[in-house]
Amino acid sequence: MTIKGRILPTPTLMYGQNASIQPRDGQWNMRGKRLYRPATIQGCAIIIYDRRFGPRQEEHLKRNLFDVANMLGMQGMPQDPPVLRKDGTGTKFTEHLREAAMKWKAVKGNMPNLIVAVLPDIAEDIYTRVKNAGDIKIGVATQCLRASKCGPPKGNEQYYVNVFLKINAKLGGINVIPKPDTVRFLTDRAIPTMIIGADVQHPGPGVMNRPSYAAVVGSVDSDASKYIAASKAQELRQELIQDLGEMIAHVIRKYMQYRKEVEKNPNPAPRRILFYRDGISEGEFEDCKLLEVKQIFRACDIVGIPRPKLTFVVVGKAHHIRFFPPRGGSADRSGNAPAGLVVDREITSPVEYDFYLQSHGGLLGTSRSAHYNVLLDENNFMPDDLQRISFSLCHVYARATRSVSIVPAVYYADNVCARSKLHYDPDGAYGNLSDSATQVTPTAGLDQVDAIRSAYQPAHPNSAQNMYFQ
Repeated sequence: MTIKGRILPTPTLMYGQNASIQPRDGQWNMRGKRLYRPATIQGCAIIIYDRRFGPRQEEHLKRNLFDVANMLGMQGMPQDPPVLRKDGTGTKFTEHLREAAMKWKAVKGNMPNLIVAVLPDIAEDIYTRVKNAGDIKIGVATQCLRASKCGPPKGNEQYYVNVFLKINAKLGGINVIPKPDTVRFLTDRAIPTMIIGADVQHPGPGVMNRPSYAAVVGSVDSDASKYIAASKAQELRQELIQDLGEMIAHVIRKYMQYRKEVEKNPNPAPRRILFYRDGISEGEFEDCKLLEVKQIFRACDIVGIPRPKLTFVVVGKAHHIRFFPPRGGSADRSGNAPAGLVVDREITSPVEYDFYLQSHGGLLGTSRSAHYNVLLDENNFMPDDLQRISFSLCHVYARATRSVSIVPAVYYADNVCARSKLHYDPDGAYGNLSDSATQVTPTAGLDQVDAIRSAYQPAHPNSAQNMYFQ
């Protein structure tokens, strides 16, 4: 069938030194640009777990880390950081990170805030242990690199730019923001707005003895580009978030703390909340609206702030709708409809407020749009305004120079859920959880779910202040 759609205007993006850039077909090149707010590297050490990573590759790694950090405006990257070579076997990865940190401290007198780990190509176990040690136990940012990618010839400037997009976010910096006058709803300092994303992830089919995991991610800055996360294990296959009130109260406190201490805003409490929820099927809309909206307002009561105006949006990609440009129409280079396509009539609900937004440029195959269902809108958005805000947000995903297919808050919440296995001690009873089907009695399965939930470790307070989940 043939239907009418609209192409939303592309937002202007801001980098450091007031440099702006206009994306095209959902992508852009930040060559010659500095990060909007570069973090400071207070010290760095390198751990190499690949025996084949020789002196030539090591020198290439150090040179590119230093050169690209300076090119992007990040201060403090040493030219010759201390290097520790370790075997990737064993269990003492926390000691490895501490030993590498002490090598830096022995020379400079302070503890580093970044550990770079070079891993073999097949190293899932090493990655899990390094991340658990850095994010959960010690509270230092870790950046893992594949030995085959970070050395010559593959480890070029573009590769290291992508690496530093992650590092800057992990250290508390901001890579890019939408130009304030393109998203006035978000950047109005008189009426602060908070963006929150939430998701729940379940174990695989047939698994009866693993919990589900819930994540809530909230913006803390006035440009909706820096986020912090809260995550918990919950009952098996429970789609509604059980501890949503406490999790949102946590991110609201962090939002208020950042705006008060960093942005020096005398009115730090959010007056508006734009809440994006992933993973809800149509049959659960009413329960979600009834229970989770109540929990969001309960979070505001816990923090002790006036209840803000709430817009609650469910985001999903589990649908079979595909959009194709007409012959001779405005297709992008992949042959897909261009980024910014929005469809809000003919195939949408006649009674509900919903729309399809294709916010990303195509790469290969047919692009799939995101379906946005607005369950509650106390902010009284005009349809075009909510669509533009969602499209603008899709351009500030921290680790990419492309617009993404769903708003970053939901993307980040999904990332946090996917990292749930990193929150268990790798050498503990639940350090190697499997998603394969298990044969257990219902009672034994529930008992094990409760035990695994209890063993879930939160992120270290140092890590939780920043976007450790990149």
